[in-house]
Amino acid sequence: MAGSLSAQEPAKYRITYDCNAQIITGKYSKHRWTLDIGENTSIFYNLNYRLFTTEMEEIRATGDAMALIAQLPALGKKYPTKSDLQIVTGLPKNGEYSYYHQVSTSKLKYEEPLPTIDWQMTDSTRTICEYECQQAIGKVYGRTWTVWYATDLPLNYGPYVLQGLPGLILAAKDSEGLFEYVAVGI
Repeated sequence: MAGSLSAQEPAKYRITYDCNAQIITGKYSKHRWTLDIGENTSIFYNLNYRLFTTEMEEIRATGDAMALIAQLPALGKKYPTKSDLQIVTGLPKNGEYSYYHQVSTSKLKYEEPLPTIDWQMTDSTRTICEYECQQAIGKVYGRTWTVWYATDLPLNYGPYVLQGLPGLILAAKDSEGLFEYVAVGI
């Protein structure tokens, strides 16, 4: 078992992606993302954020506010690139996803149908994590994505909300060069 998607469903697969994201024009930040896939649901999240908040909660539970303040710099260094973004597919029902993200002091959550992506297959191939991958190009939410998927892993998932191919998406890059995900572990 790779982990737990929720209290109800264990993850059967865990894929780790590195993502280079342009945070300021010409400046990139690398984040590591995790995709846990269960029987009916998946969750895309940042493990550093989960580990950081778990350790903070453990310290907070002691009731020692000074210990929490003293540990914050060390925790920040231990878990540098964090993001609270989570995307859960299959919940509240199949064909939908739930998006969670904190904006300032407010927690944002919305649910909507998974986007239908009209993928155009190409003849290009590439090896990622020792899997032969095929290329596809599609648009979602106004952004054009070039992805690489492995039919040897017949899972209809990928990073972010990218999905709908006959294999697991192991790499994805948007046409503007703002985001690039590459699987580094399965």
